Amino acid sequence: MRPPYTKSDEKKILDTRLKDFMGEVNPVDLLPYLSCLQQTDKEAIEATQNIKGPTTANQTLVDRLKRRE
Repeated sequence: MRPPYTKSDEKKILDTRLKDFMGEVNPVDLLPYLSCLQQTDKEAIEATQNIKGPTTANQTLVDRLKRRE
């Protein structure tokens, strides 16, 4: 059985998959499933998507995910 991922492992996975993540994910669709994010984070991501589009919103999402447990 594989030991649990550490926070460092999770960040490395996110960094290596970031390019794919940016092109494949609609960040607003993920928000209901991300209980690690605060409501203010979710609102910021949604506002960013509405104003600047999904690519920029994905950058905001990744930034917020890296800061949370």
